Order: sequence, then C-alpha cells, then structure tokens
Amino acid sequence: MAPHVEPARADAAPRRARFDSGWTPGQYACVRVAVSLWLCWMWLAPATSTPHGVTWFPNLADAIGLTPLRVLGGIGALALLTGRARRIFAAVSICLLASWYHATAQPVWSAPLLGWVLTTFVVARSPPRWIYAGTWLVLLLATSFDPADELLFAPRTWSPLAVAHFALLLGLASRGARPWAYGGIALLFLIRVIPGTSAVDSVGVALFFLAAWNPSWLRGKHASGAETFYYDGACGLCHRGVQLVATELETRSTMLFAPLAGPWFQSQGLDGAKLPDSVVFRDEHERVLVRSDAALAIAQRMGGLWRAIAALTSAIPRPLRDWVYNKIARIRLRLFARPDSVCPMLPPDARARFRD
Repeated sequence: MAPHVEPARADAAPRRARFDSGWTPGQYACVRVAVSLWLCWMWLAPATSTPHGVTWFPNLADAIGLTPLRVLGGIGALALLTGRARRIFAAVSICLLASWYHATAQPVWSAPLLGWVLTTFVVARSPPRWIYAGTWLVLLLATSFDPADELLFAPRTWSPLAVAHFALLLGLASRGARPWAYGGIALLFLIRVIPGTSAVDSVGVALFFLAAWNPSWLRGKHASGAETFYYDGACGLCHRGVQLVATELETRSTMLFAPLAGPWFQSQGLDGAKLPDSVVFRDEHERVLVRSDAALAIAQRMGGLWRAIAALTSAIPRPLRDWVYNKIARIRLRLFARPDSVCPMLPPDARARFRD
C-alpha cells in the first residue's frame, strides 16, 4: 500500500499577479514548436511580390529576391524548431517575417500577431508578466480591427455582435471573468474573421490565441492519495520524461516517482513480469495503467496544455495509441545515452517525490 501524501494546501500557493501567464517552460516549448511549423508552412505558401513594398522598412526581398528570402525563412524556422540558439533564430525569424510581410502583394495578415509571439522566444523560455500583458494588449488591438484595417466598432458597424464583442472586451478587466471573456472573444473573432481567411492565416490566428491563453485555467486532475509513476531507470528517454513531469507538475500533486524493479517497486506487490519495462502508472485507487493509458493519465495530472493534449489524444483508439507507443518504446534505448544512475537529475523541490 502506497503511503498517503498530503496535498499542498490551496492557500499556500502565492497569490497570482494580474497578468501571470501560467505558462511553464515545457508547455511554452510546445507553442514554439507549433509556431516553427507554422513558419515552415507559411514560407512554402504561394506569394507574389509587389513592385514597391513599404519604404519605411528595409525590404530584403528587393535586395535578394523573394525566393532566397523564403529559403532563409525556412532554414530559420527549422532551426527554431530544434530549440538550439532559440533567441537568435527567433530574432532572425522576426526580421525575415517582417520583410516578407511588406514585400508580398497578399501577405498573411496574422504574421504580425505571431511576430509578437516570436518576441517572447527572444526574451525568455516562457513569457514573463510584462510581455504576457503585452500579448493581451495585442489581442485587444487585433480583435478591434479586421484584416482590411476597418474598425469593428465604427458607428456604422454597431450590431448585436459588436455589442457582445465589446462587452467581452470589458470582461477582460476582471481576473475572475477573464477565462470566459477570452473564450467569448475567441469564438466571436473566429466566426467573424476566420471564414474569410486562408488556411495558413486561420492556423496563425489560432496559434496567437493559444499564446494568449492561460494554462492555469485548466488545472491538473487532483488525487487525494499518492500516485506513482514507475519508469525504466536504464532509459535516457524515460529520465527526460520524469524530469519534464517533475518540473511541470502542480505543487498540489501527490505523484511519486520510482524506477521499475527497484526496492520501492518490489515492495508494492506489483508483478514486473506482467508489466511493460518502460512506463507504468499506479493511481490513487491502485489501478495499474500501462503504455499510452499511463502516459495520458500522467499528462492529465500535469494540467494546462498537457491536460488539453491528453484530452485530444484520448480520442484516438487505444490500439493505435499503443502501436505508436510500442514503436517508440522499442527504439528508446537508442535515442539517448544510458544514464549513470536510476535516479534522474531532479530540481530540489521535486526530489522529495522520488523513491528508490
């Protein structure tokens, strides 16, 4: 029987700032990957150059041509995707994106929105309060104009839809009402703008709304008793998975970590011969989950974007999920070097969760 672990008191958490983003470095890395893939797609999208462009911006397309600019943009996007020299390639992508935006006759109008998101990758691994507040300011400006730069709230356009939109904008001033106001603005904006835009523009707008979202609005699944994440202590990929989960868990989580076949695992009455040798999860009701079910249960406890991804992935039939999981499990030992110890390097506040 696993020992009971007292969850963190709700009132022990520090009071959130008005514009605390709620993003963790791991979750925001997913945003970086998504924006990088969008950039690759955008650079491949057909576009024609305009003869004059914008005089106040240094137009690289006039100097090197549109095709070389797209090639450089694609290289920068792929480099940003890897996360190496994130700040440098994010800054390069901003410059190339701005030049491309002003050089094309029919630009992707969501490019300036994601240009702001790219600035967050230059500043930090996750958006600090001031830049997250700036994201909301950009959101307010973006949802007050349409792609043709016409005010949505001009006197001639007042309508029940515009009144509802304006009311939702006012709702953003209240921290408690902000999730509902955000959802309402996203819905109305998508109804009004998305039908008239291209696929690459639609995805760009969706990614910007994702960056303005606050992951703390979606809390992790809470357990009243201890739950244990068992992993392969000889697997480098598993170690990285434990490190990610340990740093992304909410403070109130009761999850413990222990290597498979270790003393703690053997003391829990589990039959290792009947379990896979990669990831096993035992919940508070002592149910043992394996393979993709274990991974999804762990993601649900992490909350935020991880829980949203788990909800979407759970719609995939289990045989298909397990097939993908098994493919990765077979090659996992070749992906990363064998660790020196069964205990991964954990942050100080997470070491108390580890069991031998």
